[in-house]
Amino acid sequence: MKNFLKVTILGVFLGILLLAVGCRSTPQQVKQDPSLAAKRALAQKQIRLKIFQGIDYFEKGELDKAQLILKEVLQQNPDHPEAVYQWRRVTQPIYCTVYSGDTLYDIARYYYNDSGKWKILAEVNNIPSADALKHYQRLLVPLLSSYQEGRDELGRIKSRFFNGDDPDKILMHLVQEGDTLKILSKQFYGRGQLSFFLADFNSLEQRTKLIPGDSLKIPIFPKSRRAETEKEKVYFDKGSAALKDRNYNEAYRQLSNIPEESPFYFQAGSLIKKCKTEGLVFYERLGDQAFKAGEPREAAKYWKMGLTLAPRRNDLKQKIEEVRALVKALEALPDI
Repeated sequence: MKNFLKVTILGVFLGILLLAVGCRSTPQQVKQDPSLAAKRALAQKQIRLKIFQGIDYFEKGELDKAQLILKEVLQQNPDHPEAVYQWRRVTQPIYCTVYSGDTLYDIARYYYNDSGKWKILAEVNNIPSADALKHYQRLLVPLLSSYQEGRDELGRIKSRFFNGDDPDKILMHLVQEGDTLKILSKQFYGRGQLSFFLADFNSLEQRTKLIPGDSLKIPIFPKSRRAETEKEKVYFDKGSAALKDRNYNEAYRQLSNIPEESPFYFQAGSLIKKCKTEGLVFYERLGDQAFKAGEPREAAKYWKMGLTLAPRRNDLKQKIEEVRALVKALEALPDI
């Protein structure tokens, strides 16, 4: 009994001793908590600074540097919400195609409401100067802080290609074997050039490759613009055929009917230029040959056809005036 009592008293004593030691260690533990909190706060601050640094590079158009910094942050903090959001902004740009009449100033004004941002577009797309754009060149449009929410290629080009109409609906097309953007563009819009628009609208990295089974968003527009496009295609086809037949004036007349907003405008412009250069040489040569053959009226006719293609050719004007004067003089001669 005495032994049991001794053991009990000893146990109680040890318990009190351990409790006292624990109580003395508590203030020390409390003193360590602010230190840990400070370290966490410092770590978060460093993360935010890195993110801001990445955003700063991004806003300057230096996408590679921005991606490198944000990637480093995400490797250490994969679930950091701000880093995840900024990474999406940096790596998911809008795609844009250059059409006839486009400038970097206009594109920047549309997407950022600031034409001065053309320099960012130039930096991102390695364009040496504002006037170095090429037709159907594809541009990356980064989602800068000044990006106007909701703006895309559909809104930018609909007045030019779709008569300003909004689509009746957005069709979800399941890509089939053999489908190409050009085929789909001809099927739904009557011309293949808008294959570029379909690629941009669907944010496709590659404009020439479709994967069967994927879905494409295809805006369906009222038929009025499609009818206009079909009419423009007729002009284009007739003009092309006349050019092959060396009927340069007819080719020029047909191709000149194609308006600037038409998807055939750029190609028509190239053919019109060919009409002018080849046609002028052709008609001037025929005129010279007719004149040498003693047919001044035929000569004047051909030179006049050449003048239609090149109205500023003063030498042709002078030739025509001289021939007319000659014909008038010949007509005034009495019959022998």
